[in-house]
Amino acid sequence: HARAGDGQRFSTRYSVDKSGYFESNELQLDMDATSAAGKIQTVLTKEEFVSCLITNPLLSEGLRQMTTFDTSSQLRIDRPLSIELAIEDPMQESADEDFLDSMNVRQTLCFELYDVDRASLSDFLGECWLPNFTEITAEPKVFILEVQPPGDGSRPDTSHKDPTKSYTGWLSVSLAWKYPEEGYEELQNVNCTTLEERAALEEKLHTGLLSVKILKAEGLRNADVFSNGILNRGMRMVRREEDLNDVCVWVYQKNEAFHSSDTADLPPGIGKAGWKVNMAGMHDPVYRTKTINNSVMPEWNEAFSLKLQTGNFEKRTKQRRHFDLSRRAAARHRNEAFLSTMSTDNELIVNFQGDPQETRQFSNNSVSRNLITAPSYNSTSRFSFGSTASAAEPDRHGVQVFMGDSIFEFKAKVREACRIEAEAEAEELARLTGHDAAVTKKRRQAFEEMAKSVSGRYVVLIFVPSPELRDLARAHRTNTVAYKNRYAVDFNDPSSWQPLDDSKTFEHFSLMYGITPDAGLIHLRLVLGSDQYQTKNSRYRQFVLHQQQRREKLEEVNSSTECFGFAKFVHRHDGGSTEWRPVLAERRQAAMEGQPGGFPVSFVHCPVVATAETRTGSLPEEMTKAIVDEASLLLAPLDPVILESAASEHQRYLLQAPKLAAEGRSEADIVKILNDRMDAQSRARRADRHAQDEEGSEEELPPPITLRDVRRALRR
Repeated sequence: HARAGDGQRFSTRYSVDKSGYFESNELQLDMDATSAAGKIQTVLTKEEFVSCLITNPLLSEGLRQMTTFDTSSQLRIDRPLSIELAIEDPMQESADEDFLDSMNVRQTLCFELYDVDRASLSDFLGECWLPNFTEITAEPKVFILEVQPPGDGSRPDTSHKDPTKSYTGWLSVSLAWKYPEEGYEELQNVNCTTLEERAALEEKLHTGLLSVKILKAEGLRNADVFSNGILNRGMRMVRREEDLNDVCVWVYQKNEAFHSSDTADLPPGIGKAGWKVNMAGMHDPVYRTKTINNSVMPEWNEAFSLKLQTGNFEKRTKQRRHFDLSRRAAARHRNEAFLSTMSTDNELIVNFQGDPQETRQFSNNSVSRNLITAPSYNSTSRFSFGSTASAAEPDRHGVQVFMGDSIFEFKAKVREACRIEAEAEAEELARLTGHDAAVTKKRRQAFEEMAKSVSGRYVVLIFVPSPELRDLARAHRTNTVAYKNRYAVDFNDPSSWQPLDDSKTFEHFSLMYGITPDAGLIHLRLVLGSDQYQTKNSRYRQFVLHQQQRREKLEEVNSSTECFGFAKFVHRHDGGSTEWRPVLAERRQAAMEGQPGGFPVSFVHCPVVATAETRTGSLPEEMTKAIVDEASLLLAPLDPVILESAASEHQRYLLQAPKLAAEGRSEADIVKILNDRMDAQSRARRADRHAQDEEGSEEELPPPITLRDVRRALRR
């Protein structure tokens, strides 16, 4: 028989006489619930029960309705909610700009070549442009750039440039581009808490390192055939060997996200058409080579590095000049600079009308009851091309949202509201002309786009005020400048917005976030969930991790520490019979590698292996884990990670295995060659330390590379 609780099989012997009589014995069909092992297998604690319900929205919703809803015979009349929904970047224009930035960077360098004349203006020999960033790799690569005449996109400096002259030659440069500079994977794993840290992380994600080495120039026009002095007046000069160019290269930086029409309110350091300038407004080269005298084939071999922000990011975040007369003004401008790295300029506002008999309160007095009903303190850096319906007239779409609606159903209502609003905008567009027609057309396109694209990829968020803002509200200081400035920072900070689970209703969040029909205007936000948004919103990042943990299946576990599989479970009380059971297998300990041993495994459905009943104290590890050999273990993944060598020293040698196999070496030969190379390297390091008389403990030699390690390396 099989025992309930852990499923262990038992065999019980009965003595039967000739007449068929046998004595009855009590069979233990259940585990002893008073033992430590029995409590783990048969007892469900209150915490475990509540945790299971909370993680399953369907179960928790049913339990909540049974316990909180009014069960009286009187029918409950649900009242609609008053919601202002801000849809961030509805046309995905900011996302497209970021995509163009990541692909093309939208920054460039102009290499201008000059023949330096001390007595007069230097002669312009031509210009070369940086190639497209998609052609530049992380490893240095030589490019031959053609010398070109000045064109429409050239630096507006006509004093040195004559388009009628001939411009010939080539400039050889070595280029390398790493974007982001610190590596995308490393930055994605950085956990930032403060606004300043998240702004710095966002800046790093949009900053790359360009390494430039100016090598040489060839085939340049000789500008010194005739001198520029007095002897040039009607006198024919004879070319001499020393009458050659004195060449240097000036490198200028240009942000291609700026246009020549962008002349008003340019940020400091940026001139017309995006050229980098100094404090005096003059074009400032980012690098200038030394001058090579008397040569039309000069060689420099000069290197420099340049940190470049992507063009649109620099255009959006580079701050204009501010003259701060107080620390409060300086703090406000500093916060605006931080927020500009994470905010977008485009928002579409969709209103959902609440009870028409109630008047919406947009004054600061509404804050005293509930912080989420407070009006937003509009920052000058934000722009909404949607329109907020006034309190006097109802919303045109007529869609209402109730407490019993789930977030998933709310998204469906958002699509319906956007569809109706798009039709209303189309009717209004037919009556408008000029600038009003252009704005209405853009708003109609945004509504049409959202009517089609709102799906599970979008996340609904609710504003969560910071503790500082709550303290100011409790102190009844909602009309002060400090409160408005704090509210502006919190409201525009992406990490102040908490994602809402699609499977839960607004009733779920009534106590946590104060969502009720009596709460007044409720601020919600709809954004497209992406990896980039996780770096801006730490709450969304935690929300995604929680959702991934909920969706993670035990059968898919395959990490460097444990792996799902099946192992033989021995029923010791059933004559040693075996049964394959699911387990989580761990990596062998380092001391056991290469030696007879096994894998520590934890049985999934019966974590307690021992049959001994421990009535007091905690269970020792040997009662919760078993050691099985490789023949009794079947790992589920095709390529289990726990089988990889744990020695970091092995990895760089195993990378050589495919090359040796391509040379026709057998697997056994590859094992011997790699071990010989590793041993030789270890002996060389040991000899170097002895030669330098370094003190310290003797270096522990890494374990030898096995045939299994080589086979895994060849399979990869």
